[in-house]
Amino acid sequence: MNDQSEVYTQFHDMIEHQLIYSVYQPIVSLQDGQVLGYEALTRGPKGSPFHSPLAMFEFAEQLGELYALEKLAREKAIQGSILEHTQQLLFINISSQVLYDPGFVPGKTLEILQKYNLRPSNVVFEITERSSIEDFTLAQKILEHYRKQGYRIAIDDAGAGYSSLQAIAELQSRFYQSRSFPDPKHT
Repeated sequence: MNDQSEVYTQFHDMIEHQLIYSVYQPIVSLQDGQVLGYEALTRGPKGSPFHSPLAMFEFAEQLGELYALEKLAREKAIQGSILEHTQQLLFINISSQVLYDPGFVPGKTLEILQKYNLRPSNVVFEITERSSIEDFTLAQKILEHYRKQGYRIAIDDAGAGYSSLQAIAELQSRFYQSRSFPDPKHT
């Protein structure tokens, strides 16, 4: 077996056997220092070419399997959730591309939440901009559907994406997350 087919096999085994997991980063209010919730960060199996989330999601996108990976990542994030009380939030990354995937089935996230005694109001979908948002009208319609169910929307890494200023203006997020703060060691 050549290296390329071995990597394909590892990827499909990872999805089929649900070998990914989440680690949780606290989201802290700048106003009062309180933990608002946790961002679920997906990791692949240790020692595999997919341990890095960037490599894993880029490979899934190349294969046309991004929706399958993100659906599994969402389930693992909810399953391992470490929310300490009902007011805390679980931030889950979703790619803007998944909103347009023909395999996308509404209602699956709600089923998973109910299984683990969480509500849509506990979830903030963080829209990542690994690629540009192609159709803001459609994206707004889909996100409004989620808002009506009680989910919240955030723009991940605001200011760094392909169309971030337009995303901020048109997607009407209540939360913005930026990794663009200066490093105190270099200021």
